Amino acid sequence: MNNIIIDFIVKYFYYVFLVFVLLNVLMARKKKYSRKKRFAVLYFSIFIFILYLYSYYLKDHNLGDVYLLFYFLLVIPAYIYFKKYLFPFQLRCEKCNKFLSFDLILFTDSTKCEVCEPSEKVEENKKEK
Repeated sequence: MNNIIIDFIVKYFYYVFLVFVLLNVLMARKKKYSRKKRFAVLYFSIFIFILYLYSYYLKDHNLGDVYLLFYFLLVIPAYIYFKKYLFPFQLRCEKCNKFLSFDLILFTDSTKCEVCEPSEKVEENKKEK
């Protein structure tokens, strides 16, 4: 059988998994600021690793690419159901709609830019007094 997709996944997705794990380790340096996003990256790496293992199983048992559909029929509903947890990344500030910096997108759970975030903290401090 010609298993182009399975061969590609078995050959390269281990490295994709390692990149996600490395990204998760880098995000762990800012634990208190990026908890949601760190767990999202961890969940993605788990899904990628399971895809890698399943593809390796299919290749080992000489099964075709069609059997990958079973994986995606299970994973796509899980992605849709857990969308809130798997996709916490936003490119724009929720208040002023300005593009966020790379560090804010990846390493902080806040979805506000540097300009909007401190202004809200000052307002909260005024309300407390």
